[in-house]
Amino acid sequence: MTQIRFAENKDYEQVNTIMNQVQELHVMWRPDIYRACDTVLPQEMFEGMVSAQTMLVAEEGGNILGLLA
Repeated sequence: MTQIRFAENKDYEQVNTIMNQVQELHVMWRPDIYRACDTVLPQEMFEGMVSAQTMLVAEEGGNILGLLA
């Protein structure tokens, strides 16, 4: 069963993977607007969002399926 909850610090690696995938799609589809970058979501920024509870994640079976920030 999918659970929607606030992101936690332990979620960083999975959230970062999703953010990188989305960035790659943006770059591929709209290279006139987006460019590749090494770090899409710095860990410090993620931790700040966790502290402020401004990011939700959808989780199923320990896997992050999506996020809302």
